[in-house]
Amino acid sequence: AALRAELLAWQARLPAGRMRAEGIGDMPMDAACALVEATSLAPIARDAEALGRAAAVQAFAMTAISPSPGLDVLVFGWRGIRLVRQVAALHGLRPGIAGTVALLRRVAMDAATVAATDVAVEAMLRGVLSSRIAEHVAGETAAGAVAARRMILLARATDEACRILPRP
Repeated sequence: AALRAELLAWQARLPAGRMRAEGIGDMPMDAACALVEATSLAPIARDAEALGRAAAVQAFAMTAISPSPGLDVLVFGWRGIRLVRQVAALHGLRPGIAGTVALLRRVAMDAATVAATDVAVEAMLRGVLSSRIAEHVAGETAAGAVAARRMILLARATDEACRILPRP
């Protein structure tokens, strides 16, 4: 009964235009959960993946044109926080305090990873490549690829943290 009430309250918080499972108050709980998964949660997960891909492209581009690892951290952190809010809004909520702290910690760690990759690859390439331009392009591409992958993983983690039901 409590899960049914939570599902109904969650559906009421969904943004306008989002599909809702109709009639879950009158059906067995297993069927209600399956219907919510199929009509609401699966489309939200697809939209969260799309947001993650868009953020990945933006993170790759921003990291590739950024002149310094410090700026990479700021840009990645800003885009990561924005992604967390966008995915949470798909679910009609924000993650709880513990979830938000965990996700923000993840954004910070991912941003630090992007900066460390940028510095490490640039240092390694300095010894291998003789062309400063080739060195810069290769280093920024590697950092951009790491940033893009981290954004996709962040979108998945946020979607998982915001789900009303665990994945089947």
